[in-house]
Amino acid sequence: MLPILLVKQKNVKRVVKLFNYLMVRPAEEIERDNKKIEEMEKKAVLEAKKSELEAAQNELQQQINELN
Repeated sequence: MLPILLVKQKNVKRVVKLFNYLMVRPAEEIERDNKKIEEMEKKAVLEAKKSELEAAQNELQQQINELN
């Protein structure tokens, strides 16, 4: 990390803080976004499996109804 400089010029300290933020924060944000993407993918897979199971269940229910 860049050290926070104590310079008397206007906004220099603020700019250095922003550079420090850009060095640390985006890595955390990227990691968080990747976790969200993984969770969404898992959720999509589960929803697909759920819809397949529901379709199979409906088909079995129709077969049971035909036998009765």
